[in-house]
Amino acid sequence: MRAVKEISMKIKTIFAVLLIFAIIQLSNVNAYTPADDATVTETYGVIGQTLGIGSVRYVDLNWITATIPTDTDTSTINHDVTQTITGRVIQVITDPDTSTWGAHVDSTLTGETPADDYDVALKTGDGEDILGGAAVNRDESNTERVIPLAGSLYNGEAWVSYTLTLYITNVDKAGARGRVRVYWIQR
Repeated sequence: MRAVKEISMKIKTIFAVLLIFAIIQLSNVNAYTPADDATVTETYGVIGQTLGIGSVRYVDLNWITATIPTDTDTSTINHDVTQTITGRVIQVITDPDTSTWGAHVDSTLTGETPADDYDVALKTGDGEDILGGAAVNRDESNTERVIPLAGSLYNGEAWVSYTLTLYITNVDKAGARGRVRVYWIQR
């Protein structure tokens, strides 16, 4: 009789654990997933030999907007670059990506380009766009290059020693993706 009670108690315990597990799984159905939010990945590189001071470096900031527009804003990306850029930013390339690099997020969103005239800025901690507004009104289907502006004049470089923040606005599409490549001469 005691053995039957022990088996019965073990079955009840297992059932309770399974019930709790099922409740937790059901409660996560509408929970946040990485596909619900904008994503930016960073890839760093050096052009030519690594010479330390004076070497040309770059960072690729590959981005994708939120894939579920009802859960989050799809028009804006705000990303703090992880490494401090020290030197002269000499060029920025914006590339609305029509490839499938983001297909792992949602295979139905491959080839989604941002809205025409989306805007890109690289801001310091003080909110200054080091590009001086040179990267506003980007084309939704063409790769474009810009150099920093100083006022209304093309400056050719922006001296920085900051952890920059990438701002992309007016994208206005779920699952839109692209790349911003920043070139600088290391100081």
